[in-house]
Amino acid sequence: MGVRYDLFTPYTETNNILSNFDITTGKIVVAGTTGVSSTGNVKTDYTNIAPRFGFAYTPVAKTVIRGGFGLTYAPENTTSGSALVNQPFTATWGPYTPAQAVAQATTIGLSNPGSYAKFAGGLPTPGPNSATSPSGSITAALDPNFKSTYIEQFNLTAEREIAGFIATLSYVGELGRRNAYYLSDYNTIPLAQSALSFAPAARGDTTTNAPATATDFNTRRRFNATSPNVVSVPLYRSTGSSSYNAMQAVLKRRFSKGLDLQVGYTLSRLLDNSESISNNGGNGFGSSADLIPTVEYGNGNLDNRHRWTATFNYALPFGEGTHGVRGFLTKGWQANGLVVWMTGMPFSVTNSNNRSGTRPGTTGSDRPNMIASGKVSHPTIGKWFDTNAFVYQPAGTVGSEHRNQLYGPGMQRVDLSLFKNFDIVENVKLEFRTEAFNVLNTAQFVNPGATLQYTPCTTACNGFPVAGFTPVSTFGVISATANAYNPRLIQFAARLKF
Repeated sequence: MGVRYDLFTPYTETNNILSNFDITTGKIVVAGTTGVSSTGNVKTDYTNIAPRFGFAYTPVAKTVIRGGFGLTYAPENTTSGSALVNQPFTATWGPYTPAQAVAQATTIGLSNPGSYAKFAGGLPTPGPNSATSPSGSITAALDPNFKSTYIEQFNLTAEREIAGFIATLSYVGELGRRNAYYLSDYNTIPLAQSALSFAPAARGDTTTNAPATATDFNTRRRFNATSPNVVSVPLYRSTGSSSYNAMQAVLKRRFSKGLDLQVGYTLSRLLDNSESISNNGGNGFGSSADLIPTVEYGNGNLDNRHRWTATFNYALPFGEGTHGVRGFLTKGWQANGLVVWMTGMPFSVTNSNNRSGTRPGTTGSDRPNMIASGKVSHPTIGKWFDTNAFVYQPAGTVGSEHRNQLYGPGMQRVDLSLFKNFDIVENVKLEFRTEAFNVLNTAQFVNPGATLQYTPCTTACNGFPVAGFTPVSTFGVISATANAYNPRLIQFAARLKF
């Protein structure tokens, strides 16, 4: 049993050179100014108390039961999305034009803008962007109530020795709370204003407003009243959640008669409503920030449902008791192998153009309606999923597809090696190695094209449910192998051991 306490403080800067876009006030706050803390109003989380315990029990001989529970905290506000570098500690540079040079010179109080007409005159000192009347995009906003992510980990394992084998069966669970996630733009149209339709019965209404257009979008943004000239506000916050449950089975053979092996199988499920900052709005995440707890809850990006692994090392029993040339050639052989088989990783179908109206002009920023399971009985690289299962949702509404409802190609891989040890003299050995990777030469593919984009249909539309239109040819098609894929590779090596 034990307990741990962590204190992770927010960023500060010696001279208060940091600022935050405070989503509670809708304005930029500069550290150290009146009413603003040195952390840009980001609160310190003092609640990170992490108890844990574990046990091991032997009810009968050769049988052990183990279990445990633990809380683990992690400070997630250590990325560029939480760096608190905003106006007035930023400046905007662009291509040189005489008119721009005059405007810049006037802003910083120079009487002779002509001195910057040539490189020989040097470059003007950049003027800071305004924090009291900001315009353009915010660099990074951090939720003032940002807290440390914590994981509740728990497991229960039964282990039994049977005739030289060790069999293990485990349940492993992890619950993520206050998960951090990144919204590429929080300053979109709020749900209360747009009345975006998703699960109307749950929301108690069926109304929709006219979708935003490029001309009226900015006036309908969330912070238009307090920061009318601000457009996108990337936000990092910690209100996500996740759930991981797995059954893990392992069979090991202890090293005996030159052989040891291990076979493992994992059946697992990961659900969450959080996208990592590196994905930057992928999977259509965050089309409506107000609906994240519901519409974004789906299969996690790392949801690997089935995974088999097997390894073996076998010192071949050839040539035992032989000597001379025969022993030199037949003794000291060893075979090794690694086998991996796993199902694919999940992905989402996204719209080529923003249909919900929350981010006009962007691509891949929301998901369509899903009217069927999307599965096909025999997936091929030419048609990996049922393309008829996805259609554009009505403009001004959020599509019904949850995140990551489809799965891409899995991976199958067999690696084998053969070693031969030669005794040269006492304490000196020469090891000759032959190693073959991806022995079966199995191809590994990327996920299929998953951007829903219609083109007018001039001939038959193949029964597609949208009259007069057909999806682009890349929809549902796998067109490349995975970046980490290598065809069969065989290599030879010699190693001198002394």
